[in-house]
Amino acid sequence: MAREKKPAIIFIDEIDSLLSARSDNENEASRRVKTEFLIQMQGVGHDDNGILVLGATNIPWALDSAVRRRFEKRIYIPLPEKPARLALLQKQLTKTPNDLDHDDIDYLAEKSDG
Repeated sequence: MAREKKPAIIFIDEIDSLLSARSDNENEASRRVKTEFLIQMQGVGHDDNGILVLGATNIPWALDSAVRRRFEKRIYIPLPEKPARLALLQKQLTKTPNDLDHDDIDYLAEKSDG
């Protein structure tokens, strides 16, 4: 469908749940999905200009090595630092009635490291 409708962006969130490293004890259906994905990513006999495939995962080391090789670029997005956590907490807490003051929110931001 992406080839028919290009330009297109395909985004696969939690790609590790679909394309984890192959093992001897995985079922046949899972193996077929991985094989088909690899074939489509390789683009054999297809024009893939105008198609961008993005995958997101929290555990990139769990991806099948052949899948990792198909992605040309890897971008590491670290966990947010304290100022970003503080901003996230402040934004989210505006939607919920609470009695927290700035010091309380600052404390939460400090303690939520990691």
